[in-house]
Amino acid sequence: MENNTSNGFIYHNPDFWESQQTDALDKALVEFNSKFKSVKRDEVVSVSGRKDRKFASLDEIMIEIRPILADCKLYVQQPITGGKITTIVRHESGQFRAFSMPMVEWQGQGTTAIQNLGGAITYMRRYSLGAALALATEEDDDAQSTGKLTVKKQEAAAPAPKLDEAVTDAWQSKVNDCKQPEDFGKLSAELAVLGLTKTDPLRVFVGNAIGKRMKEVGVEYTETGYVKKPTEKQA
Repeated sequence: MENNTSNGFIYHNPDFWESQQTDALDKALVEFNSKFKSVKRDEVVSVSGRKDRKFASLDEIMIEIRPILADCKLYVQQPITGGKITTIVRHESGQFRAFSMPMVEWQGQGTTAIQNLGGAITYMRRYSLGAALALATEEDDDAQSTGKLTVKKQEAAAPAPKLDEAVTDAWQSKVNDCKQPEDFGKLSAELAVLGLTKTDPLRVFVGNAIGKRMKEVGVEYTETGYVKKPTEKQA
């Protein structure tokens, strides 16, 4: 989509827009990035079948960036409307840059609907804030203990597309909640609705996760569908 101007704003696409003038904003962002060094990764997330990841909590990120934003005459807003979270970086001059991202469905284990909503909002605020200000808030598997990035030699073949961690974590949580044959049937039907090909990275990820979970809870797939594996006595 070509850039278009409306109400004094420049729309690069429906989910990314900014003020017509951004010179003061850009200068302030350069200053912000020169002052910001790093943020403490104070939390650890564990997902079945994957290496634990360290990440900076939203509280820790805000503690680190608020005084620097203030020094640079910047502030951030993150309103939630229409099923999307919008992150707006504003300068005291009135110049701004904004983008929207759809909220992800969140399903924790043993949590209420309100807790799931709160978890999704916090997750999306953290990721959107990192994207807006170019913050490295998660541990990089390619980084050495010194914090310096190890640049790998580029391979001839194109790398496989990287899955969105927010999406994979949400699906992994759903898989972890499966205990009975009918649970796996419902989840497989939900995946089928997406119409993904057999080689689609998300379908492969969820399929592998389901297979592992089935072994853990003693479920197998037969011609009649998902069933409980017979015990030794039943066999």
